[in-house]
Amino acid sequence: MQAVKRNNVTGQFYWIGSDGWSARKLVYDGNEHQVEGTISVQPMASPVPGFYDYFFSLTPKNNHRNPWFIEYWEHTNCTGDERTMIAENESDDDVEMQLQFVSDAVLAFAYAIKSMQQELCPNTYGVCPRMLAADGSQLLQHLRTVQFKGKIE
Repeated sequence: MQAVKRNNVTGQFYWIGSDGWSARKLVYDGNEHQVEGTISVQPMASPVPGFYDYFFSLTPKNNHRNPWFIEYWEHTNCTGDERTMIAENESDDDVEMQLQFVSDAVLAFAYAIKSMQQELCPNTYGVCPRMLAADGSQLLQHLRTVQFKGKIE
């Protein structure tokens, strides 16, 4: 966008952007005139209820189940007495937009694994020898048939 501004060619381009490009602050912040008329595709995302209350309550003292949390905490230069925060270079909206997609991916794999378990290990609980011998292509077949509404309620 700076090159467009520098070369005085604003309005000579049609910008079409995906969510990974057009939602980035560096594209539009201070370049509103250059990106005017941009067509952008943005997938619909819904907030994950309760996530922020949960996330912002986490500290190294109360979150022992996640082995990477302390590393995350140290990476953000926290001492352990602070509350969890979103990194300065990310907005709440950026994080929120990604949450549903992560949640949907986890749910898709959970449904696929359950479907595969029911097919390979009928009338049993847990993993059976046939499932242990399964390969990724079998899981992929089940993953391709997963359907659910991606809104967490």
